[in-house]
Amino acid sequence: ALGSSAPEILLNVIDIFAKDFYLEGLGPGTIVGSAAFNLHMIIAVCIISIPNGEVRFIKDMSVYRCTAFWSLFAYLWLLVILLGTSPHVVEVWEGVLTFLFFGVVVLHAWVCDKGWLGRKPDEAPNFSNLRRISVHEGMTCEELAEAEAQARAKHGQHLTSEQIARILAVTNAPPKSRAQYRIHAIRSMFGGRRLRITGLTAITRQLSTMGSKRKVAPMEAKEDEDPVLCSFEFIFDKYAVLESAGEVALRVIRSGQESLLARVYYRTQDGAAQMDKDYERSEGWLEFAPNQVEADIKVSIVDDAAYEEDEDFFVVLSDPVVEGGRAGLLEKSRATVVIIDDDDPGILSFAGGDDMDIIQSPQEVDVHIDVTRKHGGCGQVTVQYLLEEDTARQGFDFEAEDGELVFLPQQVSATIVVKIKAVPRYSHSDRFRVILSKPGGGAKLDSKRDGGSQKNILTVTVKPDDAARERVDQLHTLLQASWSKSKVGHANW
Repeated sequence: ALGSSAPEILLNVIDIFAKDFYLEGLGPGTIVGSAAFNLHMIIAVCIISIPNGEVRFIKDMSVYRCTAFWSLFAYLWLLVILLGTSPHVVEVWEGVLTFLFFGVVVLHAWVCDKGWLGRKPDEAPNFSNLRRISVHEGMTCEELAEAEAQARAKHGQHLTSEQIARILAVTNAPPKSRAQYRIHAIRSMFGGRRLRITGLTAITRQLSTMGSKRKVAPMEAKEDEDPVLCSFEFIFDKYAVLESAGEVALRVIRSGQESLLARVYYRTQDGAAQMDKDYERSEGWLEFAPNQVEADIKVSIVDDAAYEEDEDFFVVLSDPVVEGGRAGLLEKSRATVVIIDDDDPGILSFAGGDDMDIIQSPQEVDVHIDVTRKHGGCGQVTVQYLLEEDTARQGFDFEAEDGELVFLPQQVSATIVVKIKAVPRYSHSDRFRVILSKPGGGAKLDSKRDGGSQKNILTVTVKPDDAARERVDQLHTLLQASWSKSKVGHANW
């Protein structure tokens, strides 16, 4: 739009200066007509470029609304200043205000780009409790559902939503935008600092180095060296595997001369994951027979019952060999493997809900409050609990000490014991709270319960016994009758 609009804008400016700021043949109509034509052409191209039977959705309505609003406002504003406030004359204040609108447009566009307009707080899934999770910007719900289905089909239908999110975050890096490629090429042409862009095609590599002071030709042989006949690299530079999968296969491809016998050396390398503890060491020569272009490296994964953070290790290619010449390595010569731990330690919460009613007993009783563990039972986990007074008072209405619950591996339930004191009650109820916090061993608290993922709160209400209330009412009736007789006897006396 800027390239097509700049000539006509400059032409109008020249015409205005040449004719002492009087309008004749050219003028605002030229700009309005050209802008409207550009807008219609862009919309038409966007419509006809969609293949038959396919649908495209506007992913960010705030940007669309911003564009639509300012496009219409610009035309209406021209009508106001040319036909309304000062017919056929553009006054100085109108020109200044029109120029200031440019800043308002830029500010509005920046706010939309930040996502502060038109986005509801609950639109995006909440992965705040996950490490290194990035939600793909602009991904629609349909695209996210498709990615989830593919991940479940590959890794298993039993996975939780958090495990799926971790797999997607590892295996689906956000795609590079056209702007990144454009900036990379421009900076390379003028000697600026380059962006780190991986996965470029040969054409993009050629464009990014065109005009650079530093000529880069990694595949060309030096004068005193033999030409590179073939090269090796991983098909992907990042893999994700569940701990229970047993092994991961990393595919290596070669390019160049395919009819020759070739091989490349590979070895595993520790990252956060440790050799023999999280995965089995693997190294050796990967052989490529004539006309073979793909081969797999298989690494065994150690599955244990302990909960661990997601960990990674690396597989590195080196020492490429091809018969009759020289071999090389391409950009993806090192692959990262992220082990997704599926030994879920579970989610802890109070059994039965967020409220618990206790009927007052004439004697002291021990009340058992159950805490359950669901969606996993691997490893030993802990959770701290404390009791908080409300209208019920510690030592008078109830007795209990703060402490910690310990769940052994595969244990799904534990109990908190609270002593309810023998307090006479007729109509009033008292309450106190039991709070779970600081889970350990990888366990989490149920985010859907009162208190959320940081705390789970159980409100315990001690209510009077209906049978005891009836006994009190009967006693009251009998006493009332006795008092009435006493009054009558006193009066007679």
